[in-house]
Amino acid sequence: MVSELQLNKSGIISMGENERGFVILGSLVILSLIALVASIAVITTTTEVKISSNYKTGTKALYAAKQAN
Repeated sequence: MVSELQLNKSGIISMGENERGFVILGSLVILSLIALVASIAVITTTTEVKISSNYKTGTKALYAAKQAN
């Protein structure tokens, strides 16, 4: 694929129309990957909080059972 670079009136090289669509598509892919990583982080954090809550409840029950004896 040959890149079409054009010189605009101010002398700055600009991309052709085809490259603009590719940049948008690439940005959407990167944004989707970031959203996926963020979702995985939220799910992992939620799971860890539940695990720690279960451990705390179990420890309290163990101490209560030992105290009852």
